Amino acid sequence: MTLLKYPCQSVIKAAFGDGQQLRQAPYRIYRALVPTEKLVDHKRDMELKEQAKDSFAMFFSSDKQVSWFEGRDGLLQDLEAGYIVSEGDDPKAETDPKKAYAKMMQRFADIHPDLLNVLAKAENVTDWEVNFSRPLPRLWKGKAVLIGDAAHSVSVVVDYAYLVLTVIFRCILLQAKEAANLWKMSDV
Repeated sequence: MTLLKYPCQSVIKAAFGDGQQLRQAPYRIYRALVPTEKLVDHKRDMELKEQAKDSFAMFFSSDKQVSWFEGRDGLLQDLEAGYIVSEGDDPKAETDPKKAYAKMMQRFADIHPDLLNVLAKAENVTDWEVNFSRPLPRLWKGKAVLIGDAAHSVSVVVDYAYLVLTVIFRCILLQAKEAANLWKMSDV
């Protein structure tokens, strides 16, 4: 069983024979877009931004997490604030961006003040539902082939695990290159 973050994937998957009704996961994500120009005058905001430069950064609290991605060649900061749906929460994600912003600020009020300050600068906030879905048995139907993000169901955990593994792999490669250079130098 896997999770779908983007609802459009389920529509595309249905066209390829997956008529399974999606089941909502007890987890949602606020996506907050922050123009980089809103951060440049604040030293602490820029220090946080630097942690995501050319990669990503993740910040955790007990039941919430914020993933920070730098987009548009550094012009836009994409913060994904994930949370566990609580009893009494509306079963559907908030569709009004202003209400989504207010709900995000209320739900994340107890995170580190520096991170909350950056979230407060978001110009556009959307609330994303996360759904359970089965992987497709095949990625083609007739002459059509399913490719790209719609071709797979990726859990939020798997998505982040992939990013973490990418960082670890980069570190290993850097260490291997340094070791190879030292080895060459020792032959001299």
